[in-house]
Amino acid sequence: MRRCYNNAVISCCSCVNYPVFFGLLASLLITSIVIGKLAAVSGKTASSEEYFLSGRKLEFLPLTLIFLATQLGSGVILGCSEAAFLHGWHAVYYALGISMGLVVLSLGLGARFRKLQVTTMPEIFTVAYQSTWLRTGAAIVFIIAMLGILLATGVATRKLFYALDLNDLVFIGFWAAVILYTTSGGLQALAKTESLQISFVLLTFIAVFVAIFLNNDVTTILSQININNNDITIPWSSWLIMPMLFTIIGQDMGQRCFAARTPEIVSKASIAAAILLSLSALLPIALGILAAHYNITGAGASVLLSLLQQLVHPVVVSVFACAILMAIVSTADSLLCAVSSNITLDLLEQHTRIPTKNLARIVTAVAGISVILLSYFSESIIGTMVLAYSVAVCALLVPLLQAVFAKVPNKLAAQMAFIIGLISFVILYILKIKYAELSSIALSYVGYLVFDCKKNKTINIEYKKANIISRNNHNISRKNMSRNLVKVLYKLQDSGYEAFLVGGAVRDLLLQGKPKDFDVATNATPEQVRKVFRNCRIIGRRFRLAHVHFGREIIEVATFRGGDNSNNLTSATGIILRDNVYGTLEQDALRRDFTINALYYTVDNFSIVDYADGMQDMANKQIRIIGDAATRYREDPVRMLRAIRFASKLKFAIVKTTAEPIYSMGELLVHMPPARLFDEFVKLFLTGHAVVSLEQLRQYKLLQYLLPQADNLLSNNSVEKFIIVALANTDLRVNDEQPVAPAFVLAAFLWQSFVNKHKSLLALAAEGQHDALLEAANAVLQQQRQLFSMPRYIADAVKDIWILQLRLAKVAKNNNRARRLSKHPKFRAAYDFLVLRASSGEKIAQELVARWRLYQ
Repeated sequence: MRRCYNNAVISCCSCVNYPVFFGLLASLLITSIVIGKLAAVSGKTASSEEYFLSGRKLEFLPLTLIFLATQLGSGVILGCSEAAFLHGWHAVYYALGISMGLVVLSLGLGARFRKLQVTTMPEIFTVAYQSTWLRTGAAIVFIIAMLGILLATGVATRKLFYALDLNDLVFIGFWAAVILYTTSGGLQALAKTESLQISFVLLTFIAVFVAIFLNNDVTTILSQININNNDITIPWSSWLIMPMLFTIIGQDMGQRCFAARTPEIVSKASIAAAILLSLSALLPIALGILAAHYNITGAGASVLLSLLQQLVHPVVVSVFACAILMAIVSTADSLLCAVSSNITLDLLEQHTRIPTKNLARIVTAVAGISVILLSYFSESIIGTMVLAYSVAVCALLVPLLQAVFAKVPNKLAAQMAFIIGLISFVILYILKIKYAELSSIALSYVGYLVFDCKKNKTINIEYKKANIISRNNHNISRKNMSRNLVKVLYKLQDSGYEAFLVGGAVRDLLLQGKPKDFDVATNATPEQVRKVFRNCRIIGRRFRLAHVHFGREIIEVATFRGGDNSNNLTSATGIILRDNVYGTLEQDALRRDFTINALYYTVDNFSIVDYADGMQDMANKQIRIIGDAATRYREDPVRMLRAIRFASKLKFAIVKTTAEPIYSMGELLVHMPPARLFDEFVKLFLTGHAVVSLEQLRQYKLLQYLLPQADNLLSNNSVEKFIIVALANTDLRVNDEQPVAPAFVLAAFLWQSFVNKHKSLLALAAEGQHDALLEAANAVLQQQRQLFSMPRYIADAVKDIWILQLRLAKVAKNNNRARRLSKHPKFRAAYDFLVLRASSGEKIAQELVARWRLYQ
């Protein structure tokens, strides 16, 4: 078929190969959805960081392609072709602006973002300015901006389907697939599919470029186009600078920076994406100009696809249309994921008990459906995008860059810059003032400078009698803390309360460790904490605490304890049974157990408050109790076990005044709740320092109050050797980050007691072999339960390990029975226990291990 435009003849085919189009599109969408579902299944137990940031593990190539995918879709391909149709080569401003933004990110700004260890761009305002108000405002502005960009993406998609002569049902079905795909697995799923999608897009672009420009007629026509006869009324400040600045500060690009494995990868991927984007933009711009030359128009349709239907074979048109749709999918899912993270993490997470990932999926679906509906009320692609960019840039550029680069960011100045920038842009835009965007940014910056002379609003706290360790004199950094902890600290401060990170977390951070739990101390009562955090529960009777829930993570918030013990409920031996007398920071510090646990870190000025000379004891590697040791042990005898645990874990020495009373006060442990003693048992023997803990417990004569049956038998060299081998193996597994089980360690401690009891029952000839085993196991475990309680499943596991030792010996020579036994749920634990017996020198066990290895 041949058509004539302006006296020029072009070979063409005016239709689309629909079987090829729908078949290829369905294959690509189904593949993406399946990959997303697989990522969701593999990440069922993954954290929010895995869902929103792909675990911060993106390497150079996938990050480059994701950067490209985020920007290439509707704006660069369909938007630039439409702009070139209307304005000629000046449409390159838009693509050039995005490329310049990527270059700026590559020069170090993207690496700075990655180092912040945040999840969303608005979270930077919390970290830098201690302002949840500013974070909420930033989140709302980002959401509005990205919904605007999504709207433009929806308009571009609708125009593309119109150009293909397809109805609204196909358009709605396509967006439904995009929503389903995006909700499947978050960024961890997108990272696995966008590389494939963008690779397909780039290869298709190259193929179409060759197919078009091998046509001599087209090449001749293009060479005759006068590119100077284009509309030059395009607003360059909007089309060039706004895309550049939004690329720098936008949530969608920021989320990709946060997801990189290292800051260096962000810089390299940004420059690579800038180059690829610039080259990719040339084809749609050239085709848009060619469409204008031939006056190719279509009511509401994409001029790019309308032109291609006149230039190339229908199969090529079909493949190219699929490539454009894949680029749109890549951009749309990036924007939906960014909107979802802003709404979920910055606005809703603390106000609902819905699991974070489920909430994110709901938000994504609602945002996607809104785009479908609103796309029918707009026609401009780049115009809509630029307006969305401008709103966010004018409000957030100045406070965000100050947060990243200023040595001491000013909260009040940032708030005023945000308000001035946003309001001035709205007013200037309505009045149609030229350069409204640049003027608004300038006013925002002036506002920041004017209010920067004022001090930040901070809580006035006087630390009398305390040593203050400034930020320059310690190594604690917020990037090593849980982001949820930082939220709690800042939100309590913003609500007018004092808030400190305290206890073992401060100690471990100073020692460059990785705390597992974070405790907060505040002058807010538990009820006041609950009013600040809707995701809060009050627990405890002895000590009333507030637990702030973030999915599986719990931040424990305790009110400062008072120094007056007269109102505390105590037992006859002096043990404190209830302690809910509130006090001051100083009183709280002096009520803590050890000096190294009485260090308070504040995000107010990032200093450490030390009332008990804990920093000095840290430097001297000493464990020292606060106050009179005997009195403090009488108040809480578990402190004796904690002193030994800290000394073993940290390799510190217990000072003499703290150590001496332990020898004579161990019997107080029998009055403690069994659950607390079991908790200490786990911390002593399953956290990587079990051998040293055993030595210390024996030295201070406390093992008899924790594991009396084992203590009585440790004088036997073979028993001692076996237990030490078992504990050394446990330490090795912990240090290698392998799983360990309390049941296994407990089985080792009580093994010889079980063997002895079993022999005594058999000697009485009152029981059968199996009955004697069960009775012996129950008797030994019941005696241990009198000291500390263990969950039933642990007791059952211990019995299985013991009883299976006899079965391992009986069936070792029978192949069939051995194979059946190897399928027992506790076989692996029992076999490992047998190996430990052999390692300790037990000859019978060594022979059995040799036989059982034949079945492994």
